[in-house]
Amino acid sequence: AGGSGNDSIVISGALTGGEYDLSDGNDTVALDDAAKDAKGTFKLGSGKDIITVAGTLSTSTVYLGSDADTITVAGKTTSTTIETASGNNVFGLQQADSISLLAGTGNDSVDLSASSNDSQYTLGDGKDTLVVDTTSTKDLIQGQSGDDQITITGVAASSTVYGGAGEDKFTLTAAASKTVVSDTQGKSDLTLSAGGEDLEVTFGDDADKVTVGNAGTGLTTSSFVFGAGN
Repeated sequence: AGGSGNDSIVISGALTGGEYDLSDGNDTVALDDAAKDAKGTFKLGSGKDIITVAGTLSTSTVYLGSDADTITVAGKTTSTTIETASGNNVFGLQQADSISLLAGTGNDSVDLSASSNDSQYTLGDGKDTLVVDTTSTKDLIQGQSGDDQITITGVAASSTVYGGAGEDKFTLTAAASKTVVSDTQGKSDLTLSAGGEDLEVTFGDDADKVTVGNAGTGLTTSSFVFGAGN
C-alpha cells in the first residue's frame, strides 16, 4: 500500500491479477500495451489520480477517491467496475462490454469512442456528460441530479436512459429501437435525429421538448407520455 505521497506504478507485460493500493496523493498507474486483458484491483485514494491503460482491461475493479481523477483505456473494457468519489472526473474509454461505471458527485465526463453493450453508467450528482460514439445495446444510463447531457451517436437498441432532477438533454443521432428515455424530475430536451421505432418516452410536468427528424413510420409503434406542464 502506498502512503499519502504522490505514488506511481508502471507495469510492462502481462497483468493477471493482484491488488494495488496507492492510498491518498496524486497517484499514477500506467499499463502498457503488452498488458493485454489486464486484470487487477486498483485502489487510489483522495487526490488527482491518473490511470492509463494502453491495452485492454478485463475483470478488474478500479476505485478512485475524491478529487479530479482521469482514467483512460485505449482498448476494450470488459466485465469491470469503475467507481469514483466526488470530483470532476474524466473517463475516456474505447469499447465497453458488461461494465459498471459509478461516477460520484461532480461534473463528470464519460466518452466511449466505440460501442457499449450490456453496461451500466450511473453519473451521480452534477452537470455530467456521457457520449457513446457508436452503438448502445442493452445499456442502462442514469443521469441523476444535475443538468446532464447524454448523447448516443450510433444506434440505441434496447437501452434505457434515465434523467434526474435538473434540465437534461438527450440526443439519439441514429434511428433508435426498443429504447426507453425517462425523465420525470426536471425539464427535458430530447432530439431523435433519425426517428426510431418501439420507443418509450416518459417526461414529467416541466416544459419538455422533443425534436424528431426523419421520423418515417417507425414512431407509430412508439409511446410518448408527458406530464401536466407546458
